[in-house]
Amino acid sequence: MTFLSKMKDLLFHPDAFFTRLENEEINLVPPVLIVLLTGIGLAVTFAIQVYSTGPVAGRSEDEVLMLLLTSYPVISAFIIPVLMWVVASVAICLVARIVSGTGSLVMTFQNIGYGLFPSALYNAVNPLLVFALIPVTMGSSLSGFAMVPMLFLALVSMIVTVWTFCLWVFGAMHAQRIPMGKAILAVAAAFLFQWLVMLLIFAFPVVWGELGPRLFA
Repeated sequence: MTFLSKMKDLLFHPDAFFTRLENEEINLVPPVLIVLLTGIGLAVTFAIQVYSTGPVAGRSEDEVLMLLLTSYPVISAFIIPVLMWVVASVAICLVARIVSGTGSLVMTFQNIGYGLFPSALYNAVNPLLVFALIPVTMGSSLSGFAMVPMLFLALVSMIVTVWTFCLWVFGAMHAQRIPMGKAILAVAAAFLFQWLVMLLIFAFPVVWGELGPRLFA
């Protein structure tokens, strides 16, 4: 079976895809590549936004590149998918154990990584969309028209999130050998843990900006 056929099964026939994986040797290389592709796409998207809104006028190309590479949003955007993959896999495994799951943590990492494939596709294309839409949203004098592209991106992002949730449910079912109802519970818990971690990540610069100077004054 070709790679494209496998990915087609993953996206549209996840139960068959993960059933087939159960009979194969665990391989974390494709999931890791999927997670890294997600991180790279997300980092490029944030780099474009930083470049569009940041103070780059009068700086050399090397200075602009260093600004982008050391920008907190860009660094966070690359790290977040990896961190979310780990958090989701561990959370799903722990919740599955509570509800009588008997599967493997390594297989959970594999299946959850594969489940990020829709997100990887979206984030691979998203920089091009953002780069194309920024002039539209910034140059439009009609605020309603300017919101249309952003609403489109938000809708696509929502579809990707739901798609990922569904893939994770099937991935958790086969990795932890639990029924769909318990898999939905485990994945919902994983999404909650992810949300809490994301909240901490994005709240840290604000909190540190307030407390840091006071602590070291």
